[in-house]
Amino acid sequence: MKTSTNVALKGWNNTFVPKNLKVKVADWLAENDFSEKDVECINEGVTFADFKTCICGKSERGLNIIDTAKCGQFCDSYYMDTFLRDAIFDAIEAIA
Repeated sequence: MKTSTNVALKGWNNTFVPKNLKVKVADWLAENDFSEKDVECINEGVTFADFKTCICGKSERGLNIIDTAKCGQFCDSYYMDTFLRDAIFDAIEAIA
């Protein structure tokens, strides 16, 4: 199943923007050649829309404020590294 558009995700090599917020994050990570460890970190069935609920505001500079504790509920070990978090939220910004 193709989860990505043909548009490159700005700042990421060989990573493409997800089609929409309904795309399952683990499927998108796998399609974009993220490591198996990254793919397995995300709970089955979790979508970009789920992660978008973790955005709780904007900073003075216009950056998203992320509720990282809430992000943990979508991860296998209740933890995600910053690399993976950045990829997911950069993808959400590119969709919106």
